[in-house]
Amino acid sequence: MTIRITEQQRALIDQVKRFAQREVLPLEQSAGNDPDYGTRLLALLGSAGMLGLNIPEQYNGIGLPHLDAAMCIEEMARHSLDAAGFMSAASLGQAYYIYAFGTEEHRKRYLPDICAGKYTVAIGITEPGAGTASTALTTRGAVSPEGIVINGRKHYVSNAPNAGLFIVYCRVSEAPRAKGIGAILVERETEGFSIDRLSENMAGHYQADLLFDDCKVPPGNLLAGEGGFAELTNCYNLERCGGTALILGTAIGAYDVALEHVSNREQFGRSLASFQAVQMRLANMAIQIQAARLMLYHALDACDGWPDAQESSMVKVFGNETAKSVSDDAIQLMGGAGYLKDLGVERRYRYVRGYSIAGGPLDIHRTMIAGGLVGRRFSQWADAAVR
Repeated sequence: MTIRITEQQRALIDQVKRFAQREVLPLEQSAGNDPDYGTRLLALLGSAGMLGLNIPEQYNGIGLPHLDAAMCIEEMARHSLDAAGFMSAASLGQAYYIYAFGTEEHRKRYLPDICAGKYTVAIGITEPGAGTASTALTTRGAVSPEGIVINGRKHYVSNAPNAGLFIVYCRVSEAPRAKGIGAILVERETEGFSIDRLSENMAGHYQADLLFDDCKVPPGNLLAGEGGFAELTNCYNLERCGGTALILGTAIGAYDVALEHVSNREQFGRSLASFQAVQMRLANMAIQIQAARLMLYHALDACDGWPDAQESSMVKVFGNETAKSVSDDAIQLMGGAGYLKDLGVERRYRYVRGYSIAGGPLDIHRTMIAGGLVGRRFSQWADAAVR
């Protein structure tokens, strides 16, 4: 299959680049420790039509195909990690859960504001005792005609500081493991819900613990009921592709800086780029970037609605390994300049590192890929052999 960027797609990419350079970077560079920076950045992105890229226009989105949305996220990540992160969440990430699984009332209530940049969406799946084994979660959502009462705690939740809406995975019935899990929409100001703590991660972003103490929401806030977990995993596959676009663009940004550095920096009376060892490293970086990009584009271009689970896991594994390798090589090529915070390359490495964990550790994805190859599912549960 041949993948060529069309004139329309190239125009979109150029539009994102110009917007990033003229509007986003000046805001980012002047932000300092401004506590309202995230709010201001979201509003800027919303006003420019950079959110809800693949959400239909009737919900205030742009209505692009998934592939075009990924290209826009990738380009923004070359310039601004924060802006690209918000774009991903509001397009190929959490916002798409609402479009795909929500009722018409949900879509009309939440998506226009998300696309306008009034707030973003966060998702709570992980718990203190349920990480990769997500179906071991214990947060409960007691569903009745009068409402849904949620009790429990969520862990490592991204985007919480700027989220006005949370998608919360809960055990909604007594059915075992995945069969009893659904998802519930919780608005930020709901009584009984609180952000219990914020922890700064390696990339300088904050992840939250969410606490639910007899948190009651209307029965209509049920996004997916009992047995809905399996269907929700379709969004995982799309979200993993969105995350790969984000970290691939982040790594390409590191590559761009390193390429300029070795082209201009001189040692021993000649440019660094004239040394064969540097040339080999640059070539390998470019090869990895192109291969990861083609895998990502193929997964999104070939899909009819949802990306294939097997292919999206391959995209995530190879894309993550590429992003880590390219970012690390960029630092190495730049020497001390790459290790300093001044040029931002070291932050790009710290940023992409987290995506080898988020969305499922890479080795779990390798296990899933192997299961698809041999035609069986390799359960990690200790009692799998007797079930």
